[in-house]
Amino acid sequence: MVPAPGTSAGPDVGSSECIVREVSRDSLFIREDQAVAMMPEAFAVSGGKVLIAGGHSRLTTRDTTVPKPFWGMTTLQDSIFGAIIELGRGARLIPMPIPPRPIRGARAVPLNDGTFAVTFAEMYPGYGRYGNLKLDDSISALWYGVFDGERWTALERVPTPRAEQVAPFSFRLLQHGDTLFLAATIWIPPHGFVLFERRAGDWTHEVSPTFLTQVALAHTDTLGLILAVVQPDSLALPDGNSLILRRHHPALQRLRRIVYGSVEGRAYSPVLSLGENDDVLTWLAQVPSMPSRRFETRVMIGRLLQRNEPVLVVDSATDGWSLPYYRPLPNGTGLWVVNHKTASGEREIRFVHRVGRSTRLVGRFPHSFLGWFNVTEYSPTDVLVTAPVMDPSNHLTFNLLRRFRLECRPTA
Repeated sequence: MVPAPGTSAGPDVGSSECIVREVSRDSLFIREDQAVAMMPEAFAVSGGKVLIAGGHSRLTTRDTTVPKPFWGMTTLQDSIFGAIIELGRGARLIPMPIPPRPIRGARAVPLNDGTFAVTFAEMYPGYGRYGNLKLDDSISALWYGVFDGERWTALERVPTPRAEQVAPFSFRLLQHGDTLFLAATIWIPPHGFVLFERRAGDWTHEVSPTFLTQVALAHTDTLGLILAVVQPDSLALPDGNSLILRRHHPALQRLRRIVYGSVEGRAYSPVLSLGENDDVLTWLAQVPSMPSRRFETRVMIGRLLQRNEPVLVVDSATDGWSLPYYRPLPNGTGLWVVNHKTASGEREIRFVHRVGRSTRLVGRFPHSFLGWFNVTEYSPTDVLVTAPVMDPSNHLTFNLLRRFRLECRPTA
């Protein structure tokens, strides 16, 4: 089901008028002379603490005894795991839980006790030195840990068939009750998919030969683990990047195809939210265009475990590197955050509000982030957006956290 060219999801038909405004900015400085920058692969909030972690971390210390603009700088690459930020109160470093080695694919989810469950891949020294991301021995190990905001309180090596076969950029992490799920793509032929499960402290894993590139995870008490999988559809070959719903209960089962990639636009970066009244599936769709490809953020809203629904376009020109973000809100509402690419090439953080099955643009903010950004929930009304930026006055790179608030008021 492909939306007609130029159509959108329609106007907001709710009883409230909503806008998004920016309420604060925090720069990731440990001290006045020490900045931290990293790709925000893990970005989560627990107990009022914000965790940022990821690969390509840079800890830069500048010598302020030298007058501007000639400050001397010392940069340590991949020497820290990440940082904890308390908005308006500063930041502190998260030490490496293992001997300093490059890490990739960090993911974090908040736990009920105010701590964070964290997973990451440990890379062999020299990983990526020559730009080769598919070295057979690139990943040394997979790890799971718990960080309480001050220290690592638990650290376990995840049992895996062959760690070097797992693609760290593909990790998806989900916590449901006392069970943790970690999904990853196997990038070495014959390719496939591995699902790790940690229950009551014990790890299990299941390898599926299904060739897939990306996956989103969600869970229901009645049906168990639900996966939105980007893969070629074996029932409609030749094909590429279709979007298929699967159920893992107890093994991986096909439910239904949502998108036929070869006909309706190749799918990327799915995000799945299952609700009591409506499910929401969001993905990036590749749209053929000249002189280069274009991506749309598309959604499907309804009882997706029972039937397909009409496809709606939330954003018609999305940067293909940022994962779309969707947050369900009370009373059949929700909020998308997308990385919009304007006709002139600038980037904007765009906020799209959902009421029922209608949507409306409620905020747009230019940004100068270096690369893709990540988004996380901060409070019932607020979200945080982060990525590295560069200070043009001294070429110092650091992560910037921008806090946005959704404000709604009743309409007549």
